[in-house]
Amino acid sequence: MNFKLTCKKLHLLATAVLGGIGLGGVSLPVVHAAEEQDAYKIKWSANVGLGYDGNAYRTHNGIYVDHSIARPARNALPAINAPTITPVIQSGFFVPIDLRGKYLSHKGIGTSLAVSANADGRFYLEPDLTNANHHKLIGGIGINNLLARKGGREEAIYAGAIIGRVKNFFYDRDTGKAWMVGRAADKDISMRESYKVLGLEGQYTNEMGYIRYGAHGSLEERTHDDPVVSDNFSNTYIRFGGHAEAKIIANSSLKLTYQHGFRDFKERNPRDLTGRRRNANGLLQWNDNSYRASLRNKLGTDIQLYLDYNLNTRVDNFQGYDDFTEHKFGIRLDYTPGDVWRIRVAIARADVNYDNALAFNTICNVTCPSTIGQPRLTESRIDADIRTEYELNKQQSIWVDADYSSVDTNDLRYDYSRNQFMIGGKSAF
Repeated sequence: MNFKLTCKKLHLLATAVLGGIGLGGVSLPVVHAAEEQDAYKIKWSANVGLGYDGNAYRTHNGIYVDHSIARPARNALPAINAPTITPVIQSGFFVPIDLRGKYLSHKGIGTSLAVSANADGRFYLEPDLTNANHHKLIGGIGINNLLARKGGREEAIYAGAIIGRVKNFFYDRDTGKAWMVGRAADKDISMRESYKVLGLEGQYTNEMGYIRYGAHGSLEERTHDDPVVSDNFSNTYIRFGGHAEAKIIANSSLKLTYQHGFRDFKERNPRDLTGRRRNANGLLQWNDNSYRASLRNKLGTDIQLYLDYNLNTRVDNFQGYDDFTEHKFGIRLDYTPGDVWRIRVAIARADVNYDNALAFNTICNVTCPSTIGQPRLTESRIDADIRTEYELNKQQSIWVDADYSSVDTNDLRYDYSRNQFMIGGKSAF
């Protein structure tokens, strides 16, 4: 089979189909004969390692009372009969994998067929830790329209389709076992956070003078595995946003990013202000907004310092039980001594304010005093990471990574700390 000829036919077919339905709302120019002679381009990378996870199931360190399982006494608050939980922290080795590939039918000015495939995941080696495995497979096919190129600057529009599968196991953090529900705790709902995705996406990027900017958007149908005995998480997910980066003073640049997301659930009900999900509450909807500012400072020929700030908000379009505001501050340092070493140090802290959510989702009358029932949910997180990479040649490198994360919350089901260490290699062509 003539590989080049086959790819060219696919390119012409996709151009005709996608152009005919007006995907992305843009008119894609015809490729000139001279530009058709530009060689196709294939890029791929493989990143594989071995890691040790000190807390694979993100388990709380210590005995606690689980108020979420409590049953209220007759007309009495707070709830009673809450069980005492003794969590078991489990640790062990895992294999992190990140594979990426991209094909362009040609890399010149004009339209080209773009095909991409990404796979990443984490696979634990001990049998007792396999419930912590997770992976994601995402593929894309579309039309990339390179409008202009000057030096290293490009103006481009991409529009295409995405398809994928995400596998997450829903487990009990205290034990690592599959999450069970029902009066006899005999109904398995461990599959409900896994889903298939099918959708459309588009992106525009450009550079003008010292300013780089762009916009993106996607429409996804996420079909979750249905446990039947519990809420189905299937939803329609829409997101769009943009970014701009500009040099502000010598050796410093500022990047601003905004993204809006809307998630419309098919079956899941929102919680009311008592923490209960009821059919009468309607269907859950989330509106998310994310604002990010990143200041990059070049401190020398081999040191760059980044200062980051994120503001993330959510509104649940009902009574606001899921509403939150998150402020996240971070600092990153990139150090590249010589031509083959790269060292990155990053630390971030996030504080989340929940106006209406209750710790343990414990039922409490709206008008009850704060001394009765569970208090409002509070949460803060810290993430720290040190990574060093050594370049063997232009295509291959080896790396070592150490990561620490912790969540401090008064809902002790989700309070934990975790250390991870990894070593691996990367190949890119």
